[in-house]
Amino acid sequence: MFVSDIPPKDRKQRKVYGHFTFVRNPLRTFSVLEPGGVGGCSTRWRATVEETARHGQCLVAQNGGYFNMDTGECLGNVVSDGRLVKNAGGLQNAQFGIRKDGTLVFGSFNGMWRCPRDVSTVMCIHEPTCEPPDCNGHGHCVLGECQCIGNFWRGPNCSLLDCGPSNCSLHGICTESGCLCDAGWIGSNCSEACASRFYGDGCAQRCLCHNGGECDPVHGSCTCPAGYHGALCEQECPIGQYGPNCQKICECEHKCPCDQETGSCNITYPSTLQNQLSRAGQCLASQMSVAEKSLLTDRTWIFITSILALLLGISAVGYLRLVFKRSSEKTQESGDYMYYPLKEMNGESSHTYTPASCETYREEDAQDQSQPEAIPLL
Repeated sequence: MFVSDIPPKDRKQRKVYGHFTFVRNPLRTFSVLEPGGVGGCSTRWRATVEETARHGQCLVAQNGGYFNMDTGECLGNVVSDGRLVKNAGGLQNAQFGIRKDGTLVFGSFNGMWRCPRDVSTVMCIHEPTCEPPDCNGHGHCVLGECQCIGNFWRGPNCSLLDCGPSNCSLHGICTESGCLCDAGWIGSNCSEACASRFYGDGCAQRCLCHNGGECDPVHGSCTCPAGYHGALCEQECPIGQYGPNCQKICECEHKCPCDQETGSCNITYPSTLQNQLSRAGQCLASQMSVAEKSLLTDRTWIFITSILALLLGISAVGYLRLVFKRSSEKTQESGDYMYYPLKEMNGESSHTYTPASCETYREEDAQDQSQPEAIPLL
């Protein structure tokens, strides 16, 4: 409480009684609010101190009392909800003044002005505010500081999700309820892979791989061991192939099968499979033998046909040559010819050439050709 003499000395004085309100950190806790809330000055609104104080959550409220009574225009400096709404250039909303010690004086001498009535600006003492006031919906503002809700919201305004230094082990995302793990991972920080034979979101699905196949923890696909293949590793390698996913070819002599896992040529099959292979081998050998015999017969006939064709060709050539030769001889013998008697070797012939004798010889030759040649008989 305090008691002051109003007005100063040398005048008729009266004592004024009041009380002190000490405000810590006034830059964050002292405001001159617009009437009725944000925007009251722009609309020249008027409201009771109680109404404005309720809106501003004031701990102590008092009529600022500095406004135009006719128009309702706000006067003086107005700082509402941490915002400078009006700058009066130094004129303060002190209503009745500022004391030498820097304290602000508010109130009225006459009790008639203390009744509830619609006024303009209101002086408000409040708790420090947060930015934003609702702490982004993830906390509560207490004395100007956001107290975040939950275990994973962080930061001065509760806007950051933090699931710890591991950051969900890079196998998930941080949510307000904790790490949300990717498929194939579990644990509070997503650091544990799915157990064997399980995969998917939350490792809730069971693997279907056969024969010892490894299951991908994310998609559930199977990686087959040596000797097996198929989507679920349900099939053994075909005869003649071996290794992971049966991708290798056996290299045994005579194309014999090998071990489907290691590729070894020294193997012993179960009796049932051995009998099946033996029967299949006998059948295959029989088919190959028949094929070889058929091939030999075909080759023999081809050889014989080739020889006969060659002989026929030789005979044809010989026959043509003989025909051509005889044709040439007949050509030389045909037509008229002159007979010239040869002289005897030891002297001249007794015959003398004359045209008449030539004609005589021609007639004799014609008679000789018309008569068949006598063939002496032995």
